[in-house]
Amino acid sequence: MQKKVLIYFGLLFLTFPLFSQLKTGKELNIAPKYDSLIYYSQKMFNGNNDIIRYEANEHFKEILVETLYDKDAIFYNFDTVRILSAQGAKDNYFKIYTWCLPLESGKYENFGIVLVKSKKTGTYKQYELRDVSTQIEDPEKHILRKGIWYGAVYYQIIEEKYQGKKIYTLIGWNGWDGLTQQKVIDVLTFTSHDEPVFGKIIFRGKGLSSKKRLIFEYGDQIVMKLRYENHDYKIVTKKDYTKRNKRHNQNNDEALQAEKKKIKEKIKNAPMIVFDELVPIRAELEGQYQFYYPLSAEGNAFYFDNGRWNFRKLDLKGVYDPNDKTINFGLKPENEGGNND
Repeated sequence: MQKKVLIYFGLLFLTFPLFSQLKTGKELNIAPKYDSLIYYSQKMFNGNNDIIRYEANEHFKEILVETLYDKDAIFYNFDTVRILSAQGAKDNYFKIYTWCLPLESGKYENFGIVLVKSKKTGTYKQYELRDVSTQIEDPEKHILRKGIWYGAVYYQIIEEKYQGKKIYTLIGWNGWDGLTQQKVIDVLTFTSHDEPVFGKIIFRGKGLSSKKRLIFEYGDQIVMKLRYENHDYKIVTKKDYTKRNKRHNQNNDEALQAEKKKIKEKIKNAPMIVFDELVPIRAELEGQYQFYYPLSAEGNAFYFDNGRWNFRKLDLKGVYDPNDKTINFGLKPENEGGNND
């Protein structure tokens, strides 16, 4: 559990430089009562028992909710509250605040609040999120509304636009239980009434067409890469052509014409969601995610195009085979997380 806590804080530290680059003007304001939030966050992680931790979490949530009712709350800086992640739209239309509570059993509970601006009134309103990650079957298949959500602490947000509508992709971590942990790619959109909706059919690739979010589960002590970043890749194209041999045979036919292949490679760089390929230590352990680990020489990615996250196969050299659209590891087995295409 101690290592998972370190991973959790490590993920949040990675977000701060990225997020702080966007801060201007009012966003430099330190949140009021941040010292109280820090105090209760320490009790949440260091309390001697679950009763103390739950009580601290309730105080933490009450102070945060009260703070977010301030008219300038969207501009508050919570970076000093290390357990709290705040990810939002570039135009300050919304911000989502997420955190987790570690329990003595090794399990984690997730909490979240969405602060969103009303298109009608121009004022901000709150939606408290309720984590249903342990209660729903086939969680990759569901679109979640009315404040229910597959819990995760988000450490990156990707903002895209398609056909005039904005799509927000969230990348997060779920401490899960004492045996495994998870990373999650989820999609956030909003209704005409500014209500948050989680999940969207947006992933393209073999076995992905019915998934509304992606969940990667792996060993408790393992570190898995899942991050949106610029990455080099190769586009390899092969072209068949016939090269005429200058020599002719006795019948002057085409027997001496040789089939040739011309291979071209181009190296490109583009922003992608890059993630490790996960496999079990042994084949017979497939589906027992505490024994899953990342392949050091294999990687996968999604690139955004035409309103979809399209799968791309990577290796250490960033080679991309346009004909390879398979994705075999790192997701829930098909009988748990989706249908075969």
